[in-house]
Amino acid sequence: MMRPNRVRGEVGLEVGGTAIVLKPVFSAMAGIEERLKIGIGGLYGRLMTQGAEMRATAAILEEAGGLPAATAERLIEDHGLVPFVEPIKQFLRNACSGGISAEEAAAAEKKADAPEGPASPG
Repeated sequence: MMRPNRVRGEVGLEVGGTAIVLKPVFSAMAGIEERLKIGIGGLYGRLMTQGAEMRATAAILEEAGGLPAATAERLIEDHGLVPFVEPIKQFLRNACSGGISAEEAAAAEKKADAPEGPASPG
């Protein structure tokens, strides 16, 4: 399997013997947004609150993973959505955060949500 470049936010997975590297490049993200009529951030939020969708999973596999439509559809039919959920979450998080790793993005989100400490005397 081609190794994903984590610095660029790429995510690798293998399903049914098919190696896939999801790449958050502009053309892929724009293609996903156009096909699904929702922004990448909105898609990530929808995945987190409503769960995985076949149409969105296929669009991501095709646009960001470079799979032919027939291959993406076959993988979903044969293996369901479960093997794709975590890698797609990580891919969307990376796409929203500009290519840093999911762990770095989570740490940044946690830091941003933390209450500020007391102001220092000035």
